[in-house]
Amino acid sequence: MGGHHSGITRSPLSSYLFALSSSRWVVNYYKGNICGSSTVRKHRENGGLDFYYSRLEIGRFSYNFVFKPMQTIEIIAAIIALVYIYLEYKASKWLWPVGVIMPILYIWIFFQSKIYAYMGINIYYFFASIYGWIRWTRPTPDKGELPITHTPKRLFLPLGVIGAAIYAAIAFVLIRFTDSPVPYVDSFTSALSIIAMWLLAHKHVEQWLLWVAVNMVSCGLYAWQGLYPTSILFGIYTIISILGYFKWLRMMRSEAEKTLRFSS
Repeated sequence: MGGHHSGITRSPLSSYLFALSSSRWVVNYYKGNICGSSTVRKHRENGGLDFYYSRLEIGRFSYNFVFKPMQTIEIIAAIIALVYIYLEYKASKWLWPVGVIMPILYIWIFFQSKIYAYMGINIYYFFASIYGWIRWTRPTPDKGELPITHTPKRLFLPLGVIGAAIYAAIAFVLIRFTDSPVPYVDSFTSALSIIAMWLLAHKHVEQWLLWVAVNMVSCGLYAWQGLYPTSILFGIYTIISILGYFKWLRMMRSEAEKTLRFSS
């Protein structure tokens, strides 16, 4: 589909004309004695994701560019996510404000990539982050700031049953109502993530072990989907999750020793 042109008004430095159609942009510009033009065409990949192909011509020279909005948003989300996991590693309460922003980007990314369960899980992350922020900043009656603790053993069975039920429910929805290419893997990571996020909101150290499993599986899943910045991010997440587990164990023991010295 061709673009359309209208009259050009020139200025001493430069002037631009944008001609817009549904699938093609044409930009003519003048700067000094150099005349150039750029044509931007919108394409659609097999997966339904748009990207833009640009051919820039200046005098006798021409340049080709490819711009993918999806990848740009992925990179921004990945940077925010790295800030988030660093704050989580440090057990900083400021991870929660970042955790409110981050899911908004990932909801769009996973919707475009047809990873529907993880799109839904990021809606849960949004509200869970608000809950975690309130819980971490609200002082406890006897201990002040919420301490890092082990998950009570009495919760193991209920959490296991709830996790299995969530997995079955998500898998049923994905298989029956969506075109997700990986419903069982998607359901597995989503169910574990829900439980892990709850453990994180309660500052239980075992949340890191669940994130190790989630991040390892997710790293492979996103690479298979072609979401390479996100795949690399989750590979880094896996390493940080292992380090975070031991970091929180040391912090928990240090807090316990301080409490013991204070009480004695």
